Amino acid sequence: MAISLQWDEQARVWTLTTGEDFDLSEIYELVERTDWKGATLFLWDLRGLKRGPDSSSELRQAVDIVDKTRHLWAGSRAAILVRRDLDFGVARMFGAFADQIDVEYQVFRDERSALDWLGSAPAL
Repeated sequence: MAISLQWDEQARVWTLTTGEDFDLSEIYELVERTDWKGATLFLWDLRGLKRGPDSSSELRQAVDIVDKTRHLWAGSRAAILVRRDLDFGVARMFGAFADQIDVEYQVFRDERSALDWLGSAPAL
């Protein structure tokens, strides 16, 4: 999947952009990084994704990774940006599975709306 990270100092948002394939091993690597920890606003750009999770089981595994590292995400806000209807539905399922984690999720099809929603977060 090759997740790239980009920090927008002005907006105070981390943008995580995926490649074409969903890969759980990269999610594990991502939570090990230290350069973004303590951030509260994330834009997950999944528009380049051509193959998402193969099953609800794989999606639940991704949720489990986030759940086990919930102390890193607590109180954060994540806008999930998708291109296809299928990805929109899968992202909504992720949000439903991750409901117990203290992260506010919203799924978007256009970047401006996603950034506007992130910008409406209370100052931390």
